[in-house]
Amino acid sequence: MHADITWYSTNFDHITQCCEELFDNLEERRSSFRQRASRLQEVHRLNIEKIKEINEDLTSRFASLQMAHDNLAKSHDNLKKEHQELQKSNETLTISHEELQMSHDNLEIAHQQEVTRHQKSQEENENRLQQVNQSLVQTQTELATKQNEVIKLQNTLQKLENNWKVSHTELSLSKNQLGKGGWGVVWIGEFRGQKVAVKQMHNIIKSDEFIKLLHREINTMSQLRHPNLLQFIGAVLDDPSDNPMIITEVMDTSLRNAYKSKELTPDPGCRPVILSIMRDVAVGLNYLHCLPDPIIHRDVSSANVLLESKGDKKWKTKISDFGSASLAHAAVTEAPGALVYSAPESIATLYRKKRKQTPKMDSYSYGVLLCEILTCSFPEVEKFETLSLQVRASSPRLHQLIVLCINEEPDKRPTMSEIIVKLDRFIANEEHGLVVVAPEYMYVKELIV
Repeated sequence: MHADITWYSTNFDHITQCCEELFDNLEERRSSFRQRASRLQEVHRLNIEKIKEINEDLTSRFASLQMAHDNLAKSHDNLKKEHQELQKSNETLTISHEELQMSHDNLEIAHQQEVTRHQKSQEENENRLQQVNQSLVQTQTELATKQNEVIKLQNTLQKLENNWKVSHTELSLSKNQLGKGGWGVVWIGEFRGQKVAVKQMHNIIKSDEFIKLLHREINTMSQLRHPNLLQFIGAVLDDPSDNPMIITEVMDTSLRNAYKSKELTPDPGCRPVILSIMRDVAVGLNYLHCLPDPIIHRDVSSANVLLESKGDKKWKTKISDFGSASLAHAAVTEAPGALVYSAPESIATLYRKKRKQTPKMDSYSYGVLLCEILTCSFPEVEKFETLSLQVRASSPRLHQLIVLCINEEPDKRPTMSEIIVKLDRFIANEEHGLVVVAPEYMYVKELIV
């Protein structure tokens, strides 16, 4: 048993020693492991730092690559758009090319047609040239004939002009003065044994414009022939005084002088005579207005309506003084005629307002003249309204005619032919006693409309 204990003791010691050796060995290994672990940790730390550096570098490179990728993407998009635009442009150019090609083909066809047409035209022109040459020869022959006709017409016109040109030696003037105006003095004279009226121009009136107006009046009067227009006889242009003279038939008095001398009065008994005179005036003006080239008198006034006595309360009426007369299409003179008789479109020219002058200017003047002769008072502007009221009180129908004539708008005025019709109806009513006066406002009732 002791032996067993000894064996156990010996073995236990051996085991203890082995354990100690084992623990020492383990301790050495642990220390070695610790050193290795420390070294590994240091290596790991260094590796981690390197990895971080590498990662940061990779991140930076990735960002650069991402930016480069984005830029490339944008460039790609731009290139794609440019490609699309170029493709569209190419398509447009292709279409344009096709159109140009078609146009070129059409032009080539047109050119060929034009060449053919030119050839035909050249042939036609050559034929026409031959015809023109033949026509030219014929025209020259006709021209020579017409020139001969023109010479004959000029000779005829010269003869006509010589018909109204009167030598001053054939005319004698008396000291009997018929009237005086802005242009000259009217005398009683004698021409080839006939008593005549002679309008002698003032000395101070000598200008190109005056000569133009004088020749216009002479040319106008020499062409007019009517029972109610003053007959033109001739003109003297060679008087030693160098003052032109116009010779006309002589009349007894003017409308203005007739009522001033009480030969015409506003009394009802004188009304038929006045209406007869005014009808003659309307007929004379209507003749001027109805000419192929209408003439506007433009100076209708009581001084220019002349009368010749044909017995008790009978007068032959004629319109005179054509110094302001003008063809309707050429009437542009500023404010022709006496101001109190002038239509608004005539006066408007003084204020540089352009208004067309028409025969209705004479209708306006006629309305003023009718008011004047019915009241036997000169129609001054400030008292014209009073004169008009006098006419309305005695003859509302005639007053209505006056109002129509002096309308501000020319188109609303009656023509001279319409005035004649209205006068004839009024005269017919008076002759048949068809005049009714209403007590409230007094008017003339015409049974003939």
